[in-house]
Amino acid sequence: MTSDILTSLTSAASVAIYLPPDPSFSLVAAGLGVYLSLKSKGTSVDIVCPTPMTVAESRLIGVD
Repeated sequence: MTSDILTSLTSAASVAIYLPPDPSFSLVAAGLGVYLSLKSKGTSVDIVCPTPMTVAESRLIGVD
């Protein structure tokens, strides 16, 4: 299953990452890690969250 997901992500032309409302710091960091990894490979990526990021998350790279 993991290899199927990896194949789908690396071959996709675009990917959307949806974070839940009020995500934990770890969840935001994980989502941003996937976002930045795919972005560096040239994939069109969007990451969205229905609630604004908190001050604690503002120090994460890519949160803007």
